[in-house]
Amino acid sequence: MSLLKLSAAFGLVLVLAAQMAFTMDFSAMNFARDTMMQFSRGTERTVQVLKPDLKTVKRKKTTTTGWGRGRTRRLRPKTKSTTKLVFVRQTKTYRARSTPSNAFLEALTTIERGVANAKAQKRIRYSSAKLQKMKKTIELAVRNRLLTYGRHKLGETLFVIKEHNSSRISRSRRSTQNEASVFINDLKRTLGQAQFDKFMAVMGDVTLMFAIDTTGSMADEIDTAKRIAVDVINYPRENPVNYILSPFSDPTTGPVTFKETTEGALFVDAISKLKAKGGRDCPELTMKGILDAMYEGPDWGSPLYVFTDASAKDATPENIAEVKSMAKYLGVTINFFTTGQCSGSSVTDSPFMQIAEATSGQMLSLTSTTELKNLNGFTGSVLGGSNIISSGSNISNRKKRAALTASRYSIKIDDSIGKMSICVTTDRPNQGAAISLTDSQGVTITSGKVSMSKVSIYEIASPRVGTWTLVIPPSAGLHNYFVKSTSDSNIDFEYYFLRTIRRPPSEVPIPEPLLGRPSKLVLTVAGAEKIRKNSVVLELITKYGKHIQDIQLTPDSRGVRYTATFTPPSRPFKLKIKGTTNSGNQFERVSRNIVEPKSIQLRVLHSSNDFTLRRGTSSTVTFHLYNAANVNKVVNIRVKDRLGYARVQGNVRTVRRGRATFFRITFTTPAGANIGTSDTAVVSLSVNNGAERLSQPLQLIVVA
Repeated sequence: MSLLKLSAAFGLVLVLAAQMAFTMDFSAMNFARDTMMQFSRGTERTVQVLKPDLKTVKRKKTTTTGWGRGRTRRLRPKTKSTTKLVFVRQTKTYRARSTPSNAFLEALTTIERGVANAKAQKRIRYSSAKLQKMKKTIELAVRNRLLTYGRHKLGETLFVIKEHNSSRISRSRRSTQNEASVFINDLKRTLGQAQFDKFMAVMGDVTLMFAIDTTGSMADEIDTAKRIAVDVINYPRENPVNYILSPFSDPTTGPVTFKETTEGALFVDAISKLKAKGGRDCPELTMKGILDAMYEGPDWGSPLYVFTDASAKDATPENIAEVKSMAKYLGVTINFFTTGQCSGSSVTDSPFMQIAEATSGQMLSLTSTTELKNLNGFTGSVLGGSNIISSGSNISNRKKRAALTASRYSIKIDDSIGKMSICVTTDRPNQGAAISLTDSQGVTITSGKVSMSKVSIYEIASPRVGTWTLVIPPSAGLHNYFVKSTSDSNIDFEYYFLRTIRRPPSEVPIPEPLLGRPSKLVLTVAGAEKIRKNSVVLELITKYGKHIQDIQLTPDSRGVRYTATFTPPSRPFKLKIKGTTNSGNQFERVSRNIVEPKSIQLRVLHSSNDFTLRRGTSSTVTFHLYNAANVNKVVNIRVKDRLGYARVQGNVRTVRRGRATFFRITFTTPAGANIGTSDTAVVSLSVNNGAERLSQPLQLIVVA
């Protein structure tokens, strides 16, 4: 046989092997999904919660009005009203669910990624002792609120169980499923029902995060944040909410406060105890305050609200990239409530806007604390579960100037939407009255609308199905808008990209697609039972909502998972899925994060201690670095971790075109480190002196 034929035959074998690996990955993912769906209902439980209330207290104060006869003072009582925070104990019952929450389905997607990673690495060997060790690591992670880490570990465990039993002829599918169910039930007994339900977000668990500037000019904003927190906590909802408070100023940040679902009043009390002081220069350590909140362990998909009247002193390219990568890893949406910004950059170019855009949050420029008080409904509504129906802007990459005609946006409202909120921000003030919203029957919506200087918000319950129209006048200048559905069991989707590797022949999850290379997309739909699976189409849009191209999706037999292979555009983009519900109504959903194709690919290859840190020893994590460009690239590697354990071995690498290289991060753990402590590291790459930047978070946990 000729060398050419041998080469072709070998190439065919590699292709077939990769295709087989892909099928096996889906089989393993379906196995994991089937195993976990048994636990989607949860168990009814009743808890005692501590709710906050602000009581008005009237105090009499005696004032002197002058001298009376006989040279005696005349005293007149004066009444002064103040507010006092009081705690109210209430009973709250969380009932078993009839349908899975979106948060639970998002947890399943994270578990599936753990399956895919384990499939690619194939380094974990089955044994009863190994399964027990993995179970203990998951328990430790859950008890320390490392939920994403724990879900990845659970995915690895389920893959190990399936692969072991699949290789034994005597094992049936039922016995494999039974072993997995026994493992999960054992984990559930050890954690307890309530903590297991939280681990899997069965009840739609979410975290309310406040990062608050505490410099001297923020006294009124701190008081308003307290009042917003009271309204949000007391709003009736079915899903559990816990709380994180991260104060920041300059030169210090913290301490960070975490409160459980039952301790809402203590969260408000922590805000009340913040003191506005210092801050002689304008910029503050805003990025550090944001990162501190996310490092505290929020539930996946939670909102973070930043209250400040200043710009960020620490808004370096590295810190901005770290914030974006951590927000993507945790599914966090970051919103900025600014009552002043003493920086030279424009609103559209500010670091706050960059972060808000990257996480599908919004930057709301407010003129006063009075406007800030109007945002309590907006702040609380997304805690019931939030996904993006539509978004858009008249800002473009080429010209950041307003249009000369009104901007009209069509919004598809389907029958799965229970509540929705629309938030419009404008560059020019006092445009709220000119912004109009009409429903599918042409009725102008006025109720539920709140307009401020540069912000207009609609809160709408049970919106009429059909195409709505949002009109923003040219006088508004630059603007953007978001339409979000606030329901915990809605149509939504998550996604990740895959790349084929030769050894071992498989497809591995990657953070971003490669420039100029075909990429495989895996898209998982929540609420799949509500839609016609063959109607779903993928549209690539710019981060401003403009059309780029349509992509054909291929559904699996269940209609839960869709795949597509395409060469990504060279510019950043978002994903939008479109289709038809079973009732015949059109629906649209937009991805939370911006996809940024890169010429350099970074992925974790191996961890010497299975992503744990053993006390008194060193652990290494090996990374694979691939250059897809047709020119060589010089890469500067930087690692930053919370505990200061990490260092990189060789921080500058030249990666030849079309070639790969490897590097290691070493974690040296002190013998006295506390078991269960988490160390979150962010590995950052600067390519060709900052022409490209990549960041990847990495979580590890200290074990005995």
